[in-house]
Amino acid sequence: MPAACSLQDTIDRPRDSNLPKGYDQVVVEDPSAGPLWARMYDIETNRPFFCGRDGVKKWKLSEIEPERRSGYAWYGTQPKAVLDAFPEWAAKHGGSASR
Repeated sequence: MPAACSLQDTIDRPRDSNLPKGYDQVVVEDPSAGPLWARMYDIETNRPFFCGRDGVKKWKLSEIEPERRSGYAWYGTQPKAVLDAFPEWAAKHGGSASR
């Protein structure tokens, strides 16, 4: 039963606190995916940025320590619902729905 032994060895091994909780978060290009928005943007350049516990601005998610990289929602799709609802809201309230 090598598989059972391997599973037990994995369960019994000491946990490394520097490793993410069973997964890592990476960003890859996917032309079929919908839009993503970053949690934070640089005001002057409008580029997404990330920062770890040290508070230093980083330009790549991969530069953030694993605990912060996988334990925080750096990207999301939340603004899509607002953008989809905006034309109806603009028509009702006299705003412009052009982007």
